[in-house]
Amino acid sequence: MYCRTCGNPVAQSAAYCNRCGAAQQAGQMLFVPPQKPRFYSAGFVLGVLSICLSWTLFYGLVLGIIGLPLACISKRKESIILNVVGIVLCIVLFVLFLGTMGFVFGSSSWDWYYPEQII
Repeated sequence: MYCRTCGNPVAQSAAYCNRCGAAQQAGQMLFVPPQKPRFYSAGFVLGVLSICLSWTLFYGLVLGIIGLPLACISKRKESIILNVVGIVLCIVLFVLFLGTMGFVFGSSSWDWYYPEQII
């Protein structure tokens, strides 16, 4: 049985709630505490992992893409933000990685930046 005011579990024979002090009456409808939405913590955990593993590019992106719909289902704003940040971070790091590899291996994409090196 739960308190109809605060939702604290109370004994069946209790006259008052131990937490808020509200009077408990036997014939009244009881307060049922709200349940957490499905995937409440899954989206959050995947968002954190997506940011932490963003340096691996692939795993961070996959975890962020999987975690984003779960975060939307749970309607937890922190989870949604973490997953979006993880996805964006993976994309930015991937672009930087491609740019670095082009610079190291002499790609033509950097010719506009170093015009004196064009032969």
